[in-house]
Amino acid sequence: MFKHIKKSFQVSVERSWYQLEPGWTRLLAPLELLVKQAVAKRIKQRDMVQSVPPVVVVGNINVGGTGKTPCVQALVGWFKAQGLQPGIISRGYGGAPATEPLSVTPDTPVTAAGDEAALLAQTCQCPVVVSANRLLALQTISQSHSVDVVISDDGLQHYRLPRTIEIVVIDGQRGLGNGHCLPVGPLREPADRLASVDFILQNGPGGLGRLPLTPFEFKLRPVCWVQVKSGQRFAVSELPVDLHYHAIAGIGNPERFFATLRDLGLTISGTAFVDHHKYTQSDLTQFGQKPILMTAKDAVKCRSFARDNWWYLQVDAQLPDKFYHQLQARLSYCSNP
Repeated sequence: MFKHIKKSFQVSVERSWYQLEPGWTRLLAPLELLVKQAVAKRIKQRDMVQSVPPVVVVGNINVGGTGKTPCVQALVGWFKAQGLQPGIISRGYGGAPATEPLSVTPDTPVTAAGDEAALLAQTCQCPVVVSANRLLALQTISQSHSVDVVISDDGLQHYRLPRTIEIVVIDGQRGLGNGHCLPVGPLREPADRLASVDFILQNGPGGLGRLPLTPFEFKLRPVCWVQVKSGQRFAVSELPVDLHYHAIAGIGNPERFFATLRDLGLTISGTAFVDHHKYTQSDLTQFGQKPILMTAKDAVKCRSFARDNWWYLQVDAQLPDKFYHQLQARLSYCSNP
């Protein structure tokens, strides 16, 4: 009963957020004013310095998923292709490390590192350090690892963290919602904050209206299916389309994942969990013996009790060459102004 009420409330809030004009959440306007005042106070602490190594912050101003983690993975691959050694710092949301900062390896339990940090450590093959204090995480990764550039997974609003480049990721379909800050709308900061960032990456097509910067549109490309239990990979076309699958997603925008599965020709029913949901085996027993599809972020939390017919979809963010060229130029300028 409580879960049903909570889900209905969440749906009602998001419906008010992601329409042209706010619905009932406009009644919370006094709280929005407090949020804006707090943001204005924190932004004065913003530390745009020429840090060594340079820090590239990849974040968003929206609550909810925008495709940020695949962008971080893509940037790690690009930096490696340039002959650089990147490192990643993260909040480690959802994790509870015994001590902080925590250097995350592919074997670090998700319960300690958090789902996103664990996923990045397993897929990026580069140093990953998590801490609620990102400045401390930066100091640790700089001193304990040989890195040429540090990517901050989120942390746009962590103004004590020095940053060389700021990249904001926006969902093309949802955009900035009704344009209001929390709790009236989905924004962590006012939309005019975008005027001070270096790049905007737009996940998929969509009319975002007038923005201070022209966004670089990118796509999330399905790469392969991975059996959650064994890690065995299968081509996207190898999963039979004549079965009925149950899809789960504990991410910021589950409907985008479900739509991707339907675009692949699969017949699914979907269950959305809250972002960063800590799965237990009992969460999934309700689906019986049905084959289950999930995201990579879900899979790192389900592997220990996975069945043979559970798969996750690996995706890559295809960032445009023009973005990489401009990023390289901006980093070169920051190193030699």
